Amino acid sequence: MRPANLIPLNGPQRLHFEVILASLEKALSRLELIAQGREHGGCRLTRMDGDLPDAFWEGAAPIVERLRAKVASLSTAMALTERHTSAKRLVRTLMTAQLLKIEDSSSGRLRGYGAVDPAVEGRLDPALEALQLDLHAVLDLLSSGVERRA
Repeated sequence: MRPANLIPLNGPQRLHFEVILASLEKALSRLELIAQGREHGGCRLTRMDGDLPDAFWEGAAPIVERLRAKVASLSTAMALTERHTSAKRLVRTLMTAQLLKIEDSSSGRLRGYGAVDPAVEGRLDPALEALQLDLHAVLDLLSSGVERRA
């Protein structure tokens, strides 16, 4: 017999809401960082414009807390389980995706964007290869040493 306040979901439905509500939690955390001007910097090609209204976070903070409370309540009512994410798998996925994008940007592949200046291959390809070497170095670190436990 299930508790009266439990929302009856089957396995796939439960998994769907675990993904959806986890995504909402991540979005709320990112909103908080952005609104407080704490969004992680370190990017040369992407800059965050500080164009939120002055009182935005003051008004948004209680709404964000209300949303977090609602997510917690729904999670309990749906009997959702905490999901664990592998940092190692995430880093591998991020670095591999970047490697593939860089491979697809070599001088030979740029022809799809129009004529390629002959000087591009000699300058661009070595620079891309250097990026790839460092990305591979990060990936190599994943398989070296003793694994940490959380």
